[in-house]
Amino acid sequence: MTSTINISSSVVSFINLVSPSVVITMSDNPGLYGDGPYTIFVPLQETNNESTINEWKRAGRLEHMVRYHIVSCEILTLSDLKTTKSVVSVSGYSLELSLKEGSVWINNRSVVVKSDYTTSNGVIHHIDTLLTPYRLQDKPQLESKTMNFSTAATFYGYGRFYKLIEDAGLLPVLQMPIHQPFTIFWPTDKALDSLPPERRHWLVNPDHQDQLAATVKAHIIRNSR
Repeated sequence: MTSTINISSSVVSFINLVSPSVVITMSDNPGLYGDGPYTIFVPLQETNNESTINEWKRAGRLEHMVRYHIVSCEILTLSDLKTTKSVVSVSGYSLELSLKEGSVWINNRSVVVKSDYTTSNGVIHHIDTLLTPYRLQDKPQLESKTMNFSTAATFYGYGRFYKLIEDAGLLPVLQMPIHQPFTIFWPTDKALDSLPPERRHWLVNPDHQDQLAATVKAHIIRNSR
């Protein structure tokens, strides 16, 4: 089935389908900017578990769940899904695919019931069960709206890069309204710790502040969220 509908419009419809009380616009979904392509797994409305949705919403992780249904940079038709073992969702978590009696299963939990709704920049498959990327009880509750920049960096494990932003003298710049909102591509503490010792020493050397500022700025997009 082919349609001229853009996949972004379909995602908004999916989000409304998942939770009519929560409308996430495309401006709040930066992972869906651009031309695609995308593959989206849309749960059937009658099989959605409203209590599960509400739990993820209360935990501040509803967007993680929504993004778990989206695969970017690929158009995966039903025939592709039948020969693919694993794909990575926009949330960063993997979807495990398997074939059972001719049907495609995701994570041995949800089955593709309708497939290959082709749009102008992707494909949509309907599944019979809502997908969740992890167990909520294994994750702390997020209160992102009440976090400031520094506490968010510590909470998510980006403390070392935050310190580099401080050392580069860029915190006052980021606090200026003209540069907000902004998006930062954060290297994790683990990623920075894996750098060679000489590179780590170079980053914290005060003599390299100008070069450090240029390096940090390369990870920041201003006026965008």
